[in-house]
Amino acid sequence: LRVWDATTGVERFSLLGHGVKVFGAAVLDGGQRLLSVSVDGIVKTWDLTNGEFISGFDELRAEVRGMDVYTSSEKSLLATASLSGDLTIFSIDSGTSRPIPAIDKDGLWSVAFDAVGEWVAVCSETGTVAMSDAGTGAPLRTFEGHNETVRALAFSPDRTRLVTAADNAEVIVWDVRTGSPSVRL
Repeated sequence: LRVWDATTGVERFSLLGHGVKVFGAAVLDGGQRLLSVSVDGIVKTWDLTNGEFISGFDELRAEVRGMDVYTSSEKSLLATASLSGDLTIFSIDSGTSRPIPAIDKDGLWSVAFDAVGEWVAVCSETGTVAMSDAGTGAPLRTFEGHNETVRALAFSPDRTRLVTAADNAEVIVWDVRTGSPSVRL
C-alpha cells in the first residue's frame, strides 16, 4: 500500500506487511487510520499520521472478494464477503468478529452497509442478494431477479432502495421494504 499527499501528489510512505494482493482499504477517524484487507483474509490497521502498523487479525482464513466499512460515534464495523460464501462482521475497535454462515456456497462478491449500520447486504456468484441484520446476523430479506453474477451493490442514503449490478450489465433498483424490483436498467 502506498499513501500519497492528495494536495502535493508526493508519496508520504509505503505500508508493508500484506504478503498478497490487497483487496480493499478504507480511511477511518477523519484520516487518522487506514484499514486494509488482503485476499487471504488478513485485516490490518495503520496509523496514517506516521505510517506505523497498529494492529491486525487473520480470523477469516478465506479469500476475501469484498469489503465495506461503517463508522459512527457509537461503532466502527467492517464487513467482508468471501469466496467460501461467508459474510463476516468485525468490530474494528475491539477486533471481535461475528461470522454469518454461508449465504451462498458459490461465493460472495461484494458487501454494503446501509446508512446507519443496521443492515448489511451481500451479492453472490449465483445472482442472489441477501440482506441481514448487521447486529445479530439474522437474515432479513433475499432479493432474486438477476440471472448473472452480481458484483456490486449499494443502499440509497434514505435506506429505501438497494441497487445491484450484474455481469450482464443489468442494474436493478430494489424496494428494500418489499424486496421487489422497482426499476431495471
